[in-house]
Amino acid sequence: MRRLLTLPLLLVLVAFASACGSSDSTETSSASTAGGTASGGTIRVGHFAKAVDYAPALVAKEKGWWDEEFAEDGVTIDFQEFQSAPAITEAFGSDRVDVVFMAEIPAMIVQAADIDVQVPRITSELPVTILVAPDSPIQSVADLKGKKIGVLTGSAEHYGLVKVLEEAGIKGDAEIINMDPADGKAAFESGQIDAWAIWPPFVELEETAGTGRVLPGTEGTKMYSIETDRTKWVEENPEVAARFHAVLDRAREWIAEHPDEAQQIVADQLDFPIDVIAAAWKRNNFDAEVTEALLPDFQGKADFLKDQGFVSRRVDVEKEGLLAPDAP
Repeated sequence: MRRLLTLPLLLVLVAFASACGSSDSTETSSASTAGGTASGGTIRVGHFAKAVDYAPALVAKEKGWWDEEFAEDGVTIDFQEFQSAPAITEAFGSDRVDVVFMAEIPAMIVQAADIDVQVPRITSELPVTILVAPDSPIQSVADLKGKKIGVLTGSAEHYGLVKVLEEAGIKGDAEIINMDPADGKAAFESGQIDAWAIWPPFVELEETAGTGRVLPGTEGTKMYSIETDRTKWVEENPEVAARFHAVLDRAREWIAEHPDEAQQIVADQLDFPIDVIAAAWKRNNFDAEVTEALLPDFQGKADFLKDQGFVSRRVDVEKEGLLAPDAP
């Protein structure tokens, strides 16, 4: 049964909404109320704003491979771009979306709201990145002691920042300031903050403009962009879900064989300069798989959300079957 969202959960969802520049639930395409089946219907596919990390899905969409796969079955694909995390949670909770490409933290927030979802595929693995000014005296994570760091709190980047600070022995010794990407960019470029924990392509935009450099020593802490499926949809349409996943696998293989063309497709779809996409490409591992080895990482992030008060319920990643590499 779906649980009413508590205040802490609503606050973090609003934070995610701010990152995308919208707090309402307006999307680029209205979702159908009919789920996809082998005998007809619609598969409702969404992605959270725009990100290089979704490259396999963007390529599969551009190539028309999902449409091709389901054409003879009368199954159509409805693509929609979500502009806020609350809209994603609401869509999953009301069975108005079947698949969403997003990061792991928003998926855990959905699951914490007692809305069953599962993660069958990873679209990208990428490191946590912290930007400092090119001429900054900060040369290592340890140098962040006593500094002001901007980050979207409640995000995977926030989790990664806290982890690297802890590993450097300075957890609690730096001032973490909640900032959505737009505010973080302005504060970083104006020198109001000493460092900015942020994800691609914001990282590469600063690098290519000569306004930022990446602080070394954070490469071991990872974030994941994932495919998140509504569990009920998978259970009711296992064959359709399996074929949907197979198309994504095809796109991942194609990306490895055609990186230049894939980068151009992503640049065109996201409307970013090709040099920014090419730089971001190097930080993405599009071959990452969902395995049991990810359990400690995902559980650590689930614990982080509960311990920091962003959700009201601690998700047990293994017990609740959030990672579903063999699904359906």
